Amino acid sequence: MRLVAFGCSHTFGQALPDVWGGYDEDSKFEFEHGPSKYAWPQILANKLDIECINNGILGASNKEIWYRILDFKVHKDDIIVILWSFFDRGCIIKGKHIITQFGSWNIVTRKNSTNVVDKAFFKYIHNHYDMILDFYLRANHVQNVLQDKVKLIKHCSSIKLYANISDHINWNKIKFSNMHMKDITELDKHPRALDNSHPGLETHKEFATAIYNEIKDENPEKFN
Repeated sequence: MRLVAFGCSHTFGQALPDVWGGYDEDSKFEFEHGPSKYAWPQILANKLDIECINNGILGASNKEIWYRILDFKVHKDDIIVILWSFFDRGCIIKGKHIITQFGSWNIVTRKNSTNVVDKAFFKYIHNHYDMILDFYLRANHVQNVLQDKVKLIKHCSSIKLYANISDHINWNKIKFSNMHMKDITELDKHPRALDNSHPGLETHKEFATAIYNEIKDENPEKFN
């Protein structure tokens, strides 16, 4: 049995001690040394006493997460846990695993050529309601594709989903977790990671414990 996790930097464990490469934004250190063994997927897998495969990707959008899930070869006894990303991110899939990311973080923090794409995306294409609809579409597609192929699928969101919008989507069949990683971080309950931005060690522990309890409570027949 395996715990297979998908998500963005909050799943990868960006800026946790074992993958921290400093503030050099062009450094490949984190990619080469990650994902972090201190991130929530490994903690959750330890609690379940199973192997962990952490497919978290720095900067991933929900579109990229969806693409990587469908491209992954699952096993029948896999437990899939997805920590979906933010609505202000997108990507262009140019070929198998050839992905150009763009999002709001690029406009301020990055100096490379994708900055032009980021600005154009937000000026001409991005619409918050449209991104939410797209997110629900991709999440439900993943559920429909994988629900008979794996042991369990657990959907989580980095941020609290908007009830007034999600209630209008009467075709949504997914029950999302009540735990949101960004909420824990922004409450400043625990110290942040070494970049003073991403979730820190205790936040990952709290998130993993909450998801573990939800999985056990929601699926008692599978965890006796």
